Amino acid sequence: NGTAWATIPAPTTEQLLGIWGSGPNDIWAVGGEFTSSASAGTGVILHWNGTTWDKVANGATTYLSRVWGTGPSDVWAVGGQGTLLHWNGAGWTPKYLPGGTGWQLDGVWGSTSNDIWAVGSSGTILHGP
Repeated sequence: NGTAWATIPAPTTEQLLGIWGSGPNDIWAVGGEFTSSASAGTGVILHWNGTTWDKVANGATTYLSRVWGTGPSDVWAVGGQGTLLHWNGAGWTPKYLPGGTGWQLDGVWGSTSNDIWAVGSSGTILHGP
């Protein structure tokens, strides 16, 4: 409300690790089950439409740690096992990375939809798409 923090009910009890939005009616939160091996569970993605949080199907097989985008139809999420997902305005699609899926990705950022950076374990730096 511009003056105080408020608790908003969420449709999950999973740990949430990242949040990003293009505006007050388009906010994404990501997280999921986190294990020391980052090899179990499923990722969770929530979307805020200005009124409620909704769980969005995404196909992630491990937790998601960060989310970033350029606008409502270009959002990226990263997480364990080299998970890299893209939202095109209609659905989440996995993006396959060179060298397999062993990296734990903990950050994502870009300057445009064609200049995306992801970082993670073991000094991993990826640039794409």
